[in-house]
Amino acid sequence: MRWQVVRSVALSAALFMTAAAGAIAQTGETGPLSIARQGYLFAGGKYSTVNGRQVLTGHLYAEFQIPSRQTHQWPVVMIHGGSQSGTNFTGTPDGREGWAQFFLRRGYAVYVVDQPGRGRAAYNPDRYGPATELNLKNTERRFVAPERFF
Repeated sequence: MRWQVVRSVALSAALFMTAAAGAIAQTGETGPLSIARQGYLFAGGKYSTVNGRQVLTGHLYAEFQIPSRQTHQWPVVMIHGGSQSGTNFTGTPDGREGWAQFFLRRGYAVYVVDQPGRGRAAYNPDRYGPATELNLKNTERRFVAPERFF
């Protein structure tokens, strides 16, 4: 039962992303984005003494962009999955725009998050423990080509 729900959610998400990608391709949105404000912030975290030095851990990093023509009251907040970072939403390996730009072009303010210990929210092995190797097959199954595994 649980697997059927997971599969249903994954297929729904894949259909949404395919439709959204098609909409971008059809509208030919390639002009420059008009951004009213952008920046970044760190949230949460605490300082600890590790090996005689102060380190900040447990914080997240978020960058934000507010479009010049904001048409939606609520922002889109993008939070990556495990072994990932917020850069997953800011572009594609082949140079196309990412999900952040997709929503910015539709008038949403966008916040892209790096979870604690990932990306620009620095990882500290003395506080988080040793890093484990990335399982590429698992990443492919979950993020790259899930359709091959159903």
